[in-house]
Amino acid sequence: MFAGQIDLEVHRNVKGESVQTYKQYIYGLIDPLQPEAVRYVGRTNDIEMRLRTHISEAQSNFTIKDVWLSFVSFSTSMSNTVRS
Repeated sequence: MFAGQIDLEVHRNVKGESVQTYKQYIYGLIDPLQPEAVRYVGRTNDIEMRLRTHISEAQSNFTIKDVWLSFVSFSTSMSNTVRS
């Protein structure tokens, strides 16, 4: 995975309540065997939790991303797929 923090501020104003802002990360899941191949791009505010969620979802879902991620998690250490 690669991640870059951006200064995107998301404003939420529900029923006249105060506005909340928080930082977001744009990240990509890369193929460790082909580092130039970005398989998935997403946005989150908690990069470590999102990676754990991707891995957990891959165990029960059958999208192309999930099948690929299951293969990667079994064939190589996930720590090799994280880079910043």
